[in-house]
Amino acid sequence: MYRVKVSALIIATACLLSSVSAQAGVRNFFSPRVLGDKIAFCSADNEFCGKPVADAWCAHKGFSKALLFQRDRSKSSEANVFVRFADTGRVCGEASKDDSKNRQCVSFRQIKCISG
Repeated sequence: MYRVKVSALIIATACLLSSVSAQAGVRNFFSPRVLGDKIAFCSADNEFCGKPVADAWCAHKGFSKALLFQRDRSKSSEANVFVRFADTGRVCGEASKDDSKNRQCVSFRQIKCISG
């Protein structure tokens, strides 16, 4: 009977440790930022939006890919916080030679990254 209890305890401990180590490879970034500003949901050229941008953000942070991502649909009430393109570092909505139109700047609310 003693051996059964010890075996059960060892198995339970091993399962707990494996679940903890598996979760160590996942991290949530709420309102992820670059240079102190929120990250734009799309690339500067609007070629990529959502998953590819989130995947690149996770890779930059040392993870393999984005497991989950959400757009921020709310208007920012934070003073001096802009939406910045992660690929160019440019602030969304700033006019440049190749982009004179003022676009709507949507950011990420959350990016959940995973390793492996």
